[in-house]
Amino acid sequence: MCAALNPLDLESAFRRIMAPHATKRPPAVQAARNALRDKGWKHADVARRLGVTPVHLSFVLTGRRQSRRILDAIAELPNNPDPA
Repeated sequence: MCAALNPLDLESAFRRIMAPHATKRPPAVQAARNALRDKGWKHADVARRLGVTPVHLSFVLTGRRQSRRILDAIAELPNNPDPA
């Protein structure tokens, strides 16, 4: 007979499997992500304003690429006058 699986056991197993893939974002990257959300900016609008592609901005905001220039520029953005 097969014993029923406990949902907590499944969650624990999932976390063990995914742990090597989970990455913690650097504080500067997380601060930039929070600033964009709080100021009401869309990624596409920020990318256009900073002169980078949306893909590059996404890479910076996920920690796959590093760009102090982009992170500093995001910190200096005003509140979005046209939030969607």
